[in-house]
Amino acid sequence: MRIISDGHVGVDDMVGSWAGAMGHTQFMPSSFMRFAVDYNGDGRKDIWNSVQDALGSTANYLNHFKWRPGETWGYEVKLPSGFDFAGDRLSKRGPFAC
Repeated sequence: MRIISDGHVGVDDMVGSWAGAMGHTQFMPSSFMRFAVDYNGDGRKDIWNSVQDALGSTANYLNHFKWRPGETWGYEVKLPSGFDFAGDRLSKRGPFAC
C-alpha cells in the first residue's frame, strides 16, 4: 500500500508473483522499500514499467550486498563419477503442500 500511496506505481500495474516478488527483477516489497531507485528521474521508483528503474534498483541492491564486478552468478559443480543420487538424503522428495 505504501508503494502505491507514494505514487511509484498504479494499482493496476502493481503485479507480483504468488510469493510477492514484483517487477522486472522480482523485488520483494521489503527490498523495494530499501533499494528501489528512480534511475530515470521521473519522480517514481517504477520497477514494473521502467527498465531503467528496475536495473538501477537491482544495481543498488547488488552494490549494497558487495557484489564484485566480474563475478559470475553461479559456478558449475561436478560430482564424482558414480555419485549415489539415490542415497543422498537431500535428493529425497516429499509431498508439496500449498
